[in-house]
Amino acid sequence: MAFNWSPPYNQAKNSIFFVFMTPIEDEAEVLARERKLLADAVKTKARGKELANALFGCPTSTGFCVDVRGDEIAIITTAHSVDHLFTASNPLTPAQVNRLFRVQVLCGHYESAYAQAKSEAERTYANARVVAMNCATDLMLVTARLSDVRGYAAGGGGPCHEPHPPMVRCATIGDTAQECLMLSWPPYKPNMLSIGRIGARRTIDDMSKPNKVEYDMDLLEVQMGSGQGSSGAPLLNERGEVFGMLHGGHGGGQSYFICPWHIIEFLENNIGNPPPPPPPGAGASCSKRLKLG
Repeated sequence: MAFNWSPPYNQAKNSIFFVFMTPIEDEAEVLARERKLLADAVKTKARGKELANALFGCPTSTGFCVDVRGDEIAIITTAHSVDHLFTASNPLTPAQVNRLFRVQVLCGHYESAYAQAKSEAERTYANARVVAMNCATDLMLVTARLSDVRGYAAGGGGPCHEPHPPMVRCATIGDTAQECLMLSWPPYKPNMLSIGRIGARRTIDDMSKPNKVEYDMDLLEVQMGSGQGSSGAPLLNERGEVFGMLHGGHGGGQSYFICPWHIIEFLENNIGNPPPPPPPGAGASCSKRLKLG
């Protein structure tokens, strides 16, 4: 009898966030030049569409809640949301990302009500701030005020009063060929569900040659496809526990997930340290030049 994935799915979807990063522009184009200097320094991508997206696009990713304390919610996603601006030996700092990008998040409850209302208004995102990064293991932690995470209502809407529970982490990856579930949020496609089977454990050098970003992490190969914009999505076992986070795929039937020990170590090192507060308030976000990756 096939396993019923509905309970883990219904539990996890409350914790999934859309993470949206808009390059901050100034009249003197100082910040645009700073982004270009960073890209020129690391040289992970030759000039072309992908580099243009890194400099001028609005990158998106999937994130999920890992901690709630008082009015603060912490969300983890991938560092390569700001792709081609760093290497492990030349990392970006949270302060640099916050200076160069406006970071915003949206919860699934808002998106569901927005879609049901068939609204054509601009979505209202919560302002957020990057508080920790590990460029070697492709991990980024952002925080927002829960009171700024919006609930949708025609003509406005206050804070979302639905739950956003932290997802439970699991330190083990399960058995080869065991089923697992990924829940992601590519642009305009919330609650994208994929079910696959655990494959081999790989090193980053098995998958990426040359490894220009100098990633240093173990990856779990899973027999499932993944869409652009799904990076950062959690991989769940049958108990609904997270044991991986999507690093990327190759457009085929395999996807590669950051192994849980990297995620757990990163969160142990960074959850609980008082971060600088995110900018107050919420507002509509840039909808142009979405980077679908």
